[in-house]
Amino acid sequence: FPPLPDAIAELCRRELALSSLIVDASVTGDRKLALQALTLDPMVRDLDTARAILDSLLREFEPYLPQFAYRTGVKLYEEGFCDRVHRQRGHERVRADREGRVGRHARRHQCDYRHRE
Repeated sequence: FPPLPDAIAELCRRELALSSLIVDASVTGDRKLALQALTLDPMVRDLDTARAILDSLLREFEPYLPQFAYRTGVKLYEEGFCDRVHRQRGHERVRADREGRVGRHARRHQCDYRHRE
């Protein structure tokens, strides 16, 4: 096949970069990568719009995106997300300490689960 014209090749390169960011963000649960992917979309005009779209998508599809629950920024756990994820993973519920927290997970999510070792 002959090489693509420069303009078409650039469009393909941009789509490939966007797809790579989306896959990396989805696999790792990295909110920053997901936000970068949204800002590359030509339909998203500014960073505030990208953040609003991302927050909306993560809330809407939270049952299918548990990897994002352990990242800071979107408080999915407030809507019972932690309970579902922890039950699925077999974690045990524990009593909180005097400050109402148990370990690193509790500091991040303010819930009363701990990961089994």
